[in-house]
Amino acid sequence: LKTSEWRHLKNSTSLDLASEYYGKITKDQVKSLYNRYKLDFDAFGYGIDDYLTVAKD
Repeated sequence: LKTSEWRHLKNSTSLDLASEYYGKITKDQVKSLYNRYKLDFDAFGYGIDDYLTVAKD
C-alpha cells in the first residue's frame, strides 16, 4: 500500500485508520494476514471480524 502523505490523525479512531487501509484489500488477503500474524492478534487481543467487515469482497 502506498500513502501519499503522513497525517496527524487527530480525532481518528483505530478503526477509522484500519478501515482506510484494510478497505483496500480483499477479505482473502485479510485472512492471509491474520493467519500469518495470528500470534500477534492473540497477544494483543485483536479479532479478525472488524477487519473483514471493511475489506473488499
